[in-house]
Parts: sequence; C-alpha cells; structure tokens
Amino acid sequence: MPIFEFKCEKCGKIFELIYSKSGDYGNITCACGGKANKIISNCNHKVYGYCHKNAYRKDESDRALPI
Repeated sequence: MPIFEFKCEKCGKIFELIYSKSGDYGNITCACGGKANKIISNCNHKVYGYCHKNAYRKDESDRALPI
C-alpha cells in the first residue's frame, strides 16, 4: 500500500500514513484531535543505469561509429 502525507488543520503537524488508494481520506485525524487533510508530497524514487552524459552529445562526430 502507498504512503500518504497528511497535514493537521489544528496544529499544522505533517505526518505519514500507509493507506489504501481507495480509502476515505475525510476521516483522518491527528494525535491532537484536529482534522487532517491529504497533501501532495515529493516523489521518492531512484533511476539506476542512466548517466546524463550519455543523453547529450557535443556534436554529430561524437555519434559516429568507428570503422
């Protein structure tokens, strides 16, 4: 299940919950008792096997294969 971030309307605390995608987010409450709303969080993933130097070439001669 995915991890979602919520922010409390009462105290402003941001916390994470593991929650079903199809869950009802209207009933989430903070430890202080305040209502919490789902917020948009940063994407957290890594891409392996890619190098930015391979994506950009200086000129066409760099793309030619040796004979």
